[in-house]
Amino acid sequence: ANPGSGSAACAVQMHKALWAILGFYVAGYVIVKDQPRRFAAHRMTVCGIFLYRRLRHPDSRAGNDDCAIDRAPYGRPDMVKLDIISDPICPWCYIGKTNLDKALEQVPDHPFTIEWHPFQLNPDMPAEGMDRRAYLEGKFGGKEGAVRAYAPVVEHAKRSGAHINFDAIKKTPNTIDAHRLIHWAGIEQRQSYVVDLLFKAYFVEGRDIGNHEVLADIADTAEMDAAMVIKLLASDADIDDIRARDKHSREMGINSVPTFIVAQHHAVPGAQPPEMWVGVIREIMDQIAAAE
Repeated sequence: ANPGSGSAACAVQMHKALWAILGFYVAGYVIVKDQPRRFAAHRMTVCGIFLYRRLRHPDSRAGNDDCAIDRAPYGRPDMVKLDIISDPICPWCYIGKTNLDKALEQVPDHPFTIEWHPFQLNPDMPAEGMDRRAYLEGKFGGKEGAVRAYAPVVEHAKRSGAHINFDAIKKTPNTIDAHRLIHWAGIEQRQSYVVDLLFKAYFVEGRDIGNHEVLADIADTAEMDAAMVIKLLASDADIDDIRARDKHSREMGINSVPTFIVAQHHAVPGAQPPEMWVGVIREIMDQIAAAE
């Protein structure tokens, strides 16, 4: 079969294969919140599935995404969409991206084309943010509760090589503007780079990524037009779109991040280890080769 033909039969066969692949590899690896104040490794026997249509434009219901795995940018038939729902102040998202990047480095000819999507952990956070210590102690019931909640984060960050300088982080920001910057970076094909810069700015340098000057500096580092970014941030540009996409993700059943959507159908939750992603990537590549 011609993989670029968009045939429903080819798409169905590929999605069945992906379901089996992901259901196998995710088992034993998923990191989820199993209680409000602690994280644990949770064994899953199957991978969640979402008919995740129109992630970027949730109000659009036209068209059929059943053949999404066959379609690819620039006419390449061998690419698979990897949508990542994330928040740039989420430590598990930072760890998850660090692990994914290690896997992509091991398989440089991987089939993924990646797009990042907004999810605010604290959508009701004041626009100016708040003191991080006060936020954590309020959320986890005091200093000891916060320490217990973040102990697994420290452990997994160290294991993944994701450097987090908690002492440098003084404020928990509202991330709506950081998500707008990620969106604009996607238009300029700089999205993953900007996500990296945001993680570094917040978790390593302790910068306030709700601050417009900080975001403009990140845009400048990514070779975006910082002056234009400042103007856009001063307006309401794309705020409604970001909030609508966040709401759409929640309505589709996503209540924690990171969540990875493979081929617009298969949900992989949590900060998965590199070996899981390497296994999935190689299996997907084998399936693509077999379909040619």
